Amino acid sequence: MTDKIALITGASRGLGAALAEALCETHHIVAVGRTTGALEELDDRIKAKGGQATLAPMDITNTEAMAQLCRSIYDRWGSVDIWAHTAAHTAPLSPADHMDMKGWEKSISINLTAAGLLIGYVSPLLTPDSNALFFEDTHGGEKFFGAYGTTKTAQIALARRVHYMRMFAAHFVNLRNIIGDNILMLHWMQRQINPSHFSHFARPKPSSIDHMLCMDRAFISHNIPRAIGTL
Repeated sequence: MTDKIALITGASRGLGAALAEALCETHHIVAVGRTTGALEELDDRIKAKGGQATLAPMDITNTEAMAQLCRSIYDRWGSVDIWAHTAAHTAPLSPADHMDMKGWEKSISINLTAAGLLIGYVSPLLTPDSNALFFEDTHGGEKFFGAYGTTKTAQIALARRVHYMRMFAAHFVNLRNIIGDNILMLHWMQRQINPSHFSHFARPKPSSIDHMLCMDRAFISHNIPRAIGTL
């Protein structure tokens, strides 16, 4: 088993799961996510590649759980070589003056507050040779991306402040370089758009959405090494 450890917060699905699969041949994966079933499926895929994972079915907004997780990592391994923070809440797209307050509060809790909490807890696990990965989304300043765009941009700004203080080596990867605009927007159109605000948009046919989403993991896995280099 490799001695390298990769901590991935938000590993249940999407980018986090694909990143776990991309790194599992060279790193032991510590996969954090809320959905136990999805983590177990990820574990099966990692094992199929000859890798190993430690599953942590936890909510990143749970302060005590995150403290316990990081303490357990320290006691077992002492440090991590990579921390990739991929967890995010993508609130429904809407004009800024029509934002749903529950979505706004959840965006703040997951995208900003939890990120700040994790930076404090994970930083002691990062050595001068460790790397932290944060994923920028340049949609942040565009219209209709109010709750998600605001909190995601704030998360990256916070991480950059810590990086500039040389607390750890952070890398900021543009999501468009990994996921691609076509797949990214298909995700939004399938799951996030509020039809009442976008009734004039032509939605993709379900068959085309399913086809693109089934390619999602392979597409992301192919682009991750190119985007993050040889970490």
